[in-house]
Amino acid sequence: NDEILSHVWDKNKLASSSQRLWQVMKELKRKLSLLGITDNLITRVDNSGYYIDFRIVKKLYCNVLPGD
Repeated sequence: NDEILSHVWDKNKLASSSQRLWQVMKELKRKLSLLGITDNLITRVDNSGYYIDFRIVKKLYCNVLPGD
């Protein structure tokens, strides 16, 4: 949680809190479910943070630049 709060809120000079993170993640999961994305894509791990199940993530687009 601390890493997310630091890199997303604090780095952008926004007030961070565990409660706000929980609210935002809950809303994100709700919006993803409206798109048909399974609820277990993002899982909260107690006292640790959040886990993204990359087995569910699918590449939709990939732009390869010349020379890469």
